[in-house]
Amino acid sequence: MKHPVLAPTGRLTRFFEHIFLMIWLNVLILVASLPLVTLGPAMLAAIMTVESCLREPRTAITRTFRHHFRQNLGLGIGLEVVGVALLGDLLVSGITLLRLPQPWRVLLLGALGLSTLILVSLLIAAVVYHCRYTGGWRLILYHARLIFAHHWLACLTLVAVNAWPLGLIIAGGSAGLLSVVYLFTFIGFGLTAWLNGRLFWHIHTRLETPAAPYFSKEE
Repeated sequence: MKHPVLAPTGRLTRFFEHIFLMIWLNVLILVASLPLVTLGPAMLAAIMTVESCLREPRTAITRTFRHHFRQNLGLGIGLEVVGVALLGDLLVSGITLLRLPQPWRVLLLGALGLSTLILVSLLIAAVVYHCRYTGGWRLILYHARLIFAHHWLACLTLVAVNAWPLGLIIAGGSAGLLSVVYLFTFIGFGLTAWLNGRLFWHIHTRLETPAAPYFSKEE
C-alpha cells in the first residue's frame, strides 16, 4: 500500500525534511566557520551529520554536528591545508604550462589535470574511510586505494561536488551576479554537505573490509 504524499512518511514530507536539513546545516556551517580556518571541520561535520541522519532519521542535528565537529577538527584543518596547497600548485603549474608551445601545453595540462583528479579522489577515499574507521596511515591509504578501485565514479563525483561551489562563487562574483553568491551563502554550503553526505553513505553502505570491525568508530 502506497503512503499518501502528505503523510509522515510521504515523499513531499521527506522532501521538505531534506530542505530543512540543508538550510539548518548551512546555518551551522556558517556559525562554526566564523574563524574561517574552521570551514573544513564544519563541512566535514555537516557531511557526517547527513550520513547520521540517513542511518537514523531521528538524529539530533545540532548535537550530532557539534560531536562530529569536535571529533574531526584536526582532520578538517589538515584537509584545508592540503586543498590550498593543491590549488596553489595547480595555479602555478597552469601559468607555467601556458607559456609552452601548443602541442606540449595540451599534453602536459591533460596529464596534470588527470593526475590531480586521481590524487584528490584518493584523498577523498581516504577521508571516507577515516570517517567510518580508524587506524594507521598505511591502513587508511591501503583502503583508500580499494575504495577508489571499487567506487571510482562516486569519488570523482565527490570531486565535482566539492569543486562547483568555488567555481560558482568565482563566476558569480566576476560576472557581478551577487544574487548567485547570496543564494549560495543561504543554502549552498548545506546543499554541498547534503550531496557529500549522500555520496559518503552510498560508499559506506557498500564498504566491505575485513579489518573494519576492529577499527570501528561507531558506538
